[in-house]
Amino acid sequence: MAGVLASALDNAHLFTQARTAAAEQERRRLARELHDSVSQALFAASRIAETLPQLWELDPDEGREALHNLHRFTTGALAEMRALLVELRPRTLAETALHETLAVLAPTARAHGVGDVQLALVPAPQLPPDVQVALYRIAQEALNNVIKHAQARSITVQLNVSPKHMPGERWQGTVELVVEDDGRGFTTAMGQARSSG
Repeated sequence: MAGVLASALDNAHLFTQARTAAAEQERRRLARELHDSVSQALFAASRIAETLPQLWELDPDEGREALHNLHRFTTGALAEMRALLVELRPRTLAETALHETLAVLAPTARAHGVGDVQLALVPAPQLPPDVQVALYRIAQEALNNVIKHAQARSITVQLNVSPKHMPGERWQGTVELVVEDDGRGFTTAMGQARSSG
């Protein structure tokens, strides 16, 4: 009996350590995201705001361009913060309808210079939490890859639900997530071009 109890205590301790390590890893990832995106966008916006009055007096056309950039940087930082706030509340990913959480990702892509982000998100039923989080993460990673590597001008994110979900009714069917872009793709070992999205 003592051996079983000791084993159970060891397992509980290992489980706690694994949870703590996972939480720490997630905190580091979020801190990196904040540094890489939000703080850089805010720093750039701050520098533009500092020089904008003098620039406007010297050349109003360049001043207007700088004002446009200031708007783009602040809008981008706001979009990044909204996405990170969703990440900081993991229950939000599991409890909010998938089409709503996916819509949060679009402004982030626009803020990173993708001019045209099209969303075709069919209202989705409440999915099991692990499925919902996994689909959100897949879309997030696909968009990050497009932003970082594809040099795309447009992205389309589609969420299809079949059969159509009627609120208040029990639903059983399939959910399909599609992310497409017009980026440069990549070359496989066979020399064929592949899409990056």
